[in-house]
Amino acid sequence: MQLFHMKNIYVILTPIVVFLVLIVVYYFYFNNPKKKSVIEQKPYTLGETLKKLNTDSTFLENADLQSIRPEELIEYFRKGLIEFRYSSDPKKEFGLKIEKDFPGENGRVILEIFRAYGEYMSFLSTLENHSELDSFEKWNEKIKYREVFFGKNLKEKLFPKKDSETIEKFFLYAKRYLKKHTNDNLRSKKIHLEKAKKEIYGEEYSRLIELEPLDERFELEWNIREQEIKIMTEKERMELKKEILDDLRK
Repeated sequence: MQLFHMKNIYVILTPIVVFLVLIVVYYFYFNNPKKKSVIEQKPYTLGETLKKLNTDSTFLENADLQSIRPEELIEYFRKGLIEFRYSSDPKKEFGLKIEKDFPGENGRVILEIFRAYGEYMSFLSTLENHSELDSFEKWNEKIKYREVFFGKNLKEKLFPKKDSETIEKFFLYAKRYLKKHTNDNLRSKKIHLEKAKKEIYGEEYSRLIELEPLDERFELEWNIREQEIKIMTEKERMELKKEILDDLRK
């Protein structure tokens, strides 16, 4: 009778224990700080000025901006921070320069854009330290959060699409893919990466492949052959290197 009673207790307690274990696992998995997205760790809300700019940014083409086009503002900010990098407060010092270079309303608005730029650069520094993200994921976050810090329309003016970024995206993706598929055969790697390149380059495929840096192309071809290279002699590696470079230069 006592044995029967104990069995009943086990039958009742077992599902309860399993349920509690699942709750604990769920909590630690979904509340792990490393699992949280970057935006949760770095919240940011557009100010009223930037919100307005995203509906009417014609001031950026105004001649009063001393010929600085929207996309040149980012370079202006970058050089300004370099100029004041040794001051006690580079952002504050450069902010004063902005007010001097662009007096009046335009200066106030550009200063607001610069403040957003400063927040964005801080975000990128934080992003770089996220060891759980690979380079391709960091690249995607960098591009995606431009809209968070500047708004959709202003982002497109400040960061117009560049061939170099599209090419960079492919090569970062390729490195990520090869790292995850080291044991795949050579043919399947090449087929997959060629398909990925066509998807990333889109209609610009034929033009962009002509702009790919030779060193990046060589590194990719070398990494694709990683498994066979491991068992090669030094002489065979040198011969393969020459063969790859000759093919790429054709």
